[in-house]
Amino acid sequence: MSWVVRLLLLLVVWGPISLSAQEKNQESLLNKLFAPGPLLRGHDELEHGDCLKCHDAGEGVPDAKCLDCHKEIRVYVEEKRGYHGLQLKNCKDCHADHKGREYDAILFDPQNFDHASTGYRLTGKHGELKCAECHNAKRGAKSARPGTVRYLGATTSCRECHLKEDVHFFRGDWAKADCNECHGLEEWDQGVRFDHLRDGNFKLEGAHAKSECADCHVLDKKSKRSQYKWPNFKSQQCLSCHQDVHKTNLSPKFRNGQCASCHNQEEWKIKRFDHGKATQFALRGKHLETKCTECHVSSPSKDPKKPGLIRYVGLGEACLDCHHDFHFFGKLKTKKYGELNHCEECHNEVKWSDTHDFSHNRNTRYLVDGKHLELDCLQCHVDSLRQKGQKALPFKDDLKPQFWLNPQARDRQLPSQYHWAKLESKTCENCHENVHRKTFSAKLLKKACTDCHVTSSWKDRPRGVKFNHDATQFKLTDEHAKLKCAQCHVVNKKEVFKFPSKDLQFCVDCHRDPHEGQLSDKTRNQSCANCHDAKSFIKIKPFDHQNTSYPLKGEHREVKCKECHSPTSEKFPFKPNHRKHQFLFPDLKNKDCAQCHVDIHQGQLKSKKCSDCHSEEQWKKISFDHNQDSRYKLLGEHRELKCQECHFPGKDWVRYKDRKLPVVRYRPLDQDCNSCHSKDDKHKDEMGQKCGSCHREDDWKTVKDVHRNYTLQGVHYTRQCAECQDKEG
Repeated sequence: MSWVVRLLLLLVVWGPISLSAQEKNQESLLNKLFAPGPLLRGHDELEHGDCLKCHDAGEGVPDAKCLDCHKEIRVYVEEKRGYHGLQLKNCKDCHADHKGREYDAILFDPQNFDHASTGYRLTGKHGELKCAECHNAKRGAKSARPGTVRYLGATTSCRECHLKEDVHFFRGDWAKADCNECHGLEEWDQGVRFDHLRDGNFKLEGAHAKSECADCHVLDKKSKRSQYKWPNFKSQQCLSCHQDVHKTNLSPKFRNGQCASCHNQEEWKIKRFDHGKATQFALRGKHLETKCTECHVSSPSKDPKKPGLIRYVGLGEACLDCHHDFHFFGKLKTKKYGELNHCEECHNEVKWSDTHDFSHNRNTRYLVDGKHLELDCLQCHVDSLRQKGQKALPFKDDLKPQFWLNPQARDRQLPSQYHWAKLESKTCENCHENVHRKTFSAKLLKKACTDCHVTSSWKDRPRGVKFNHDATQFKLTDEHAKLKCAQCHVVNKKEVFKFPSKDLQFCVDCHRDPHEGQLSDKTRNQSCANCHDAKSFIKIKPFDHQNTSYPLKGEHREVKCKECHSPTSEKFPFKPNHRKHQFLFPDLKNKDCAQCHVDIHQGQLKSKKCSDCHSEEQWKKISFDHNQDSRYKLLGEHRELKCQECHFPGKDWVRYKDRKLPVVRYRPLDQDCNSCHSKDDKHKDEMGQKCGSCHREDDWKTVKDVHRNYTLQGVHYTRQCAECQDKEG
């Protein structure tokens, strides 16, 4: 045996020698003698007699010995995954040694590395990432290159990197599933590969298909986990997610989540519900047009702000379970029909008012005809009026029964009257009060109502029987013939057939005096028919005014009545829209014309009456003698003057009818000439105001010789005429 072999055997026997750190950095003598170079950092301990740790004698470096130390690589190789498991041929092909302590045996180039060789191709967003964003683990202190990036240990599982971003927090089978089973690498929230029926055992339809995942899989704030399993889904179904708004207001077969019996996933509102199949109560006729809530009403709510739950249970199938006892039969029974409260015996659901198997004329002993055919049953078969103490129902053609429209009256649930013992002897009086009881004689009261009245209309008479009003003391003519009996024979809601004012032809018994005491006693005690007739009250008969205390003459004959008998400011108390007319003039003789006409002279002629100057024949033609009837005689040219040349209008005016008239001045007028002729004074007031001293009215230009008896001499001749004329008077 050579010494070399012996030396190696000694090294093997002695085993590795514990070396200091300084000695580790130095190449061993044995390695210098036999190895091609120093081992890299991490393998440096093997230089001191542990060569067979990696080498086989004469066989080189087998992969098995590499994997004995690099156990984490062994896992990849054995499982044939990752870069080492898929690409490994011989370790020494990639990882050389004996090239120095600082030699990098990995020879990894991140820029040109094909990640697909690891069995995980980088696509989508992963292709844009840097290596360090995923491989962020660092090598330990015992590593050959401590603190450098460690590429081993990263897996293809999404959860290894994105666990913090997990919004699902799956449990059970799905907790083991990786994200890429549903999500892609291009866009995380798009193209999700998840079949809710296949993978979740629940098919999404209708509104469920439009919902977001978070709408159902709600995140619990405490546990921070979303709910994905409902263990009681088979038993609860819809109630697993939705609140039961009906609670116990549905029958048992519709409870416990059987919502799909009525609702669908397209729209929660019920569009079509087969009431017959679901409840065994088929809806027909008017029931088909009725809303659900009209029968299934809301129950009382404790919270005033919240409505009560709609009740769908507890409704019976009998008519009276929902409807009022309209006829108020109560528990009434008859020998012929038994219990009368079986509505379906007479009515149907198509139209309640149409009775399909009832005829009042055939099924009862009372024939219904005329106006009775228009009545509702409860207008005769009613007990509420009698409960109030009223003996019978008053008859009117337009009778509207308000009592049965009142809910309180309808809910009283008292049986109505359907039998009258005296129906044959007192047919009408079973329902109607005899309105003639206090006005007819005993003989007439014994007669039946049907002797004068018929059911077709209360005002009509039976055939062959007609009442002739001429048999009374008052014949009906003109407008009176058009009146209804009640318009005259009903006073203060009481019928009256006797009227006392025969002498006045009964007018005052029905009509009030529209003149209200304006007529004289003589006229007032006469009949209204002396002036009026029954054709038109406004148009009166020809009236001779000459029979009154004021005969009409001249133009008064052409005047219409209303021009004198005009409306006053007073109104009739029984006709507030009508004014009284004036018919009585008590001071007509004293005041003469001023009783009706306005004094346009405004009191200037107090001592005169209008008739002293005017006449009714021709008002403007005045009979007035100025020389006799005034204090100023007209002489000379004054006789030719017109009145208005001296008596001219002043500033005052008076309203006459619909216009204004100026008041003509008649007095006081001064007799001096200057009062009218001051502008014509040629003497310029030098001769005084007494024009008559020199002039005459019949010949103004001829002047009197005032000095024929007194000759002006001396100083008199120098004086002005007015100085003496005024003194002479």
